[in-house]
Amino acid sequence: MQIVSWDSVLFHVHRERLLEASSNGLNALLYGAKTRIAVPENSDLLNIILHAIYGIPCSPFQHSVDTLMDAVCLFPRYGLKVKEHISPSLPLFNDIRYQMPLSPLLTFVVASNHELEDLAVLASAHLLALDISTMSDKMVQAINPVYLKRLFDLQTSRVNAFKRLLAVPPESHPATSKCDFIAQKALTRSWAFYTAYMLWDARADMTTGTIERTFQTLECDILCDLCKDCLKKRVKSIVIEWSELKVGRS
Repeated sequence: MQIVSWDSVLFHVHRERLLEASSNGLNALLYGAKTRIAVPENSDLLNIILHAIYGIPCSPFQHSVDTLMDAVCLFPRYGLKVKEHISPSLPLFNDIRYQMPLSPLLTFVVASNHELEDLAVLASAHLLALDISTMSDKMVQAINPVYLKRLFDLQTSRVNAFKRLLAVPPESHPATSKCDFIAQKALTRSWAFYTAYMLWDARADMTTGTIERTFQTLECDILCDLCKDCLKKRVKSIVIEWSELKVGRS
């Protein structure tokens, strides 16, 4: 049979395949003996929906993430179960995944409303810098409250983890004639000053580059080579631990 979009693009499909996928006969459009039906959606949206039903990637068409999300929001109208067509093992999930960084908040909103946890987790990794307190009431209401809380908890937990990392100063080195234990306290004091500066603006999306650049400035003020080595060792440890910190479940 044939399906025609509202902008007059023709799709050749199998009625049985569509009836099997849809719980309402594509919003009752399939009920009857017609061999051609008109669907009141544009060809891009219809193309995504049909590719999802057939389990075929639609990446060659390079649909924008906004269009992909608009199509997903239409699934319930046409009797399609969102979770059955969007999971890590299915093409549409990957189609969205590749485009998602261009609009992670929209992806997160749609994923939260349809409880697509795997997709929400991927989107949340791009929302670490999002200031939830500045979101409009309309946007907040559009997000599943459970997922919104998870995003807030994710940001908070990362900031707390960052604070814990900075709370541990560089180790001391064995005392020398040029740098005894008293002299080494200068590094500890400087560390406290620089970490206080960083914690003042601590963010969940703090980059390792920012961390390294900040402490490189401190390194320039240190005269003892052994103290510099201790500082470098501690900064390297922080950078590794921070970069390996998992985003977690959204």
